[in-house]
Amino acid sequence: MKKLIAIILISVLTIPAAGCRYLDLTDYLASITYTEAPVISTEAPTPEPTATPEPTVEPTLDPFPGLPDEYRDLSDNTKTAVMKAKIIMGRIIDYITGAPIHDGSTAQPFVGQNRYRELDQEELSIYQTLLACAAGFTDYSFACQSGETVDRVMTALFIDHPEIEIYFDVEKTEGEGDEMYRTVFFLPEGRYFDAAADRDEIKEQVETFNAVAAYVVGLIPDDFSTIDKYRAIAYYITANSQYPRIENEETPRYAINAYGAIVNGYSICQGYTIGFEYLCRLANLSCRRVRNEYNDENMHFWDEVTLLGGTYYVDVTWADGSATDYRDVDWFRWFMFIADNYHVSDDGTTTTGPDLNKTGWAG
Repeated sequence: MKKLIAIILISVLTIPAAGCRYLDLTDYLASITYTEAPVISTEAPTPEPTATPEPTVEPTLDPFPGLPDEYRDLSDNTKTAVMKAKIIMGRIIDYITGAPIHDGSTAQPFVGQNRYRELDQEELSIYQTLLACAAGFTDYSFACQSGETVDRVMTALFIDHPEIEIYFDVEKTEGEGDEMYRTVFFLPEGRYFDAAADRDEIKEQVETFNAVAAYVVGLIPDDFSTIDKYRAIAYYITANSQYPRIENEETPRYAINAYGAIVNGYSICQGYTIGFEYLCRLANLSCRRVRNEYNDENMHFWDEVTLLGGTYYVDVTWADGSATDYRDVDWFRWFMFIADNYHVSDDGTTTTGPDLNKTGWAG
């Protein structure tokens, strides 16, 4: 029976149908499309990598906001001093702008006293050598027969170049024959005349002085009247400085030169006067220091300036001492005033302008 069924099946598959081709089992099997069963993994899926978040960077606050780019490379101590001057001058400029003094005076240029011209040939040679040593921070020793010669040279040097007086001097040393002297460099911020070993620290403090002085003058608007330019400088000196209370001790070195008035903040009359004169020099405003030596223990310094009507005195020390603030009316008593019994110059000169307190300040 099984054989019969097989014979019949084979016959059916091999008998040609009318109008049809033979059914080829091989073709049929090839036409079948097989779909593989999905492979199910038993392993845990690998998580997708997650991006590492960028660290949050807090914005850095500028410790010196508004400081011009040309001061950014200076030391932090210098930048701090400049920022202090920036605050003081900002208030001063705003005050003067709101209460200007209108005056038609043309600013007269600064003319140095050029005291080197009064020196003889030997003194001039020492003057020039010491000036080069001060500028280059160079040590130097020299012989001189007379201490008076050295005194004349140093007096001329400091009047002509007050910027080096804040850190430079000479002192007498032991030697045979002629008196021997050597250069000395000290810290402008130091209280007394002590030679400093750290030359770089001296240079940094000198840098501070130069930067603050230039910055203060650079902030004065060009369109200020001549009187207001002088006023801005005098205001800065009085706002930045105070008279040190000295009892039974030596006056600090910085208080008698321009460093105390411009940077340190403590000055006696000599420092007030030289500081005002030095800023006028940088601003190219006519100014010269004046003094009256009443006796060996009583000496006073102040400044002489020039306006269209003539010369006037400015006593920044007394202006500061007479008023609690530069905005007080008493401050003006010693600003642009004419000579009086308390201000008699040793060189015999006097003021030539009319009394502005009588003619009025507004032009």
